[in-house]
Parts: sequence; C-alpha cells; structure tokens
Amino acid sequence: MPASSPDDHRLPARLPINVRPRQGESVASYVERLAIANHLAPTLLRANLQGSSDFRGRPQLDRLAAASGRTQEVLRRTLAGLLCERCAAPLRLKVQGAARWCSATCRQMAYRQRHRERFRPAPRPPIVNSCEACGTSFTSPAPSRWCSRDCRRAGQPPRQRCGRCNAVLPRDDPRGLPRLWCSDACRVWAYRERRKQRPKAAESTAAEPQSLKLR
Repeated sequence: MPASSPDDHRLPARLPINVRPRQGESVASYVERLAIANHLAPTLLRANLQGSSDFRGRPQLDRLAAASGRTQEVLRRTLAGLLCERCAAPLRLKVQGAARWCSATCRQMAYRQRHRERFRPAPRPPIVNSCEACGTSFTSPAPSRWCSRDCRRAGQPPRQRCGRCNAVLPRDDPRGLPRLWCSDACRVWAYRERRKQRPKAAESTAAEPQSLKLR
C-alpha cells in the first residue's frame, strides 16, 4: 500500500514490486497488473494514482511514474492513452475522463477522418456518348459531343473572316451579336466607307428630277 493517501497532493512512494509495462497496453490494465503484483486492490491503487478519493477520472502520469519506478517518457512511449491519437503529442495531466486528443482541433480532425466515407457523395456512373464527328462511342463523367480535340475542331462550323483585313473572326461576342469585323479599327473603317458613299447616292437621286424638268 503506498504511503500517501488518495487526497494527498504529494507523489506516492515507489511500490516494492516493479512491473514492466507492455507495448500498447492501456493505463487501466497496467495499473491493475501493478496492484495485483503488489497485493493491493486495483480500485484503491487507481484512486491513489488519481490524486482523488472519489474514484473518478484517470491516473495522473506523474503519480503513476513515481509508483511504478518508470519515467514519464517511458510510460508515454509504451502505454496507450498517454499520447494524442492524431499528432502523438503528450496529453495533459489531471484531465478527467478518457482523453484521446490533445486539443479540440485534433478531436475534430479525427472525427472528420472517421466519417469521411460516410459524407462522401456516391460516384456517378459514366455516361456513354457518341462522337458527332467520327461516330465513336466513348464514356465521360459529363455529356460530351466529341471524343477528341481534333473531332471537336472538325465538327465546328468554319470561322468567318473580317470584311476589311480578311482576319479570322473570334467565335464569341459578349453582346451576343454576329461579328463582322475583327477589331474596332476595321469597324470604324467600314463605317467611314459607308459614309463616303452616302453623298454620291444623294446627288444621283437629286439630279434625276432636274433632268425631267428640262425635258
């Protein structure tokens, strides 16, 4: 029986019989084997290592190291439940309950990792398409009209050219209107050419009535 009482804040004395911890063993299992080897009640030893007589909580690492004669680093590396299950950081001492993570961030990340498959959307079956250019059947995750880039170019209509410089016109127009000129310069040039032809047409229409009067 340790010399210190459960409510004593001093570290307990080292037990006469030393028990070697097993790799991956839980803290509760190691405390039980340590108590049985020293002819003690496991509940009494557990309460003494918790530093409280209410038989709740978990054994404190510093009190367990003092009673077993092992260092805290050896107990952290050997026993399960003393390191964070996600980042392997040392857990805080004097924590109530079965702590498994060092922070709320590790607890949330572990929860997301466990439920990743649950919240992942089911994969959609591939869609069977037929190429409009070569007629080849192919599968794709979304509907498609062409199987390759070459078929896409071959299936599209020929591109128009500018009426002034004969340059290839772009396909899309932000205003939704058909393109006639490749740039604003060609558009202004075409407008000026139309304005030059307007006075000649007006003079020709005005000269015809005068010729009729002379006759």
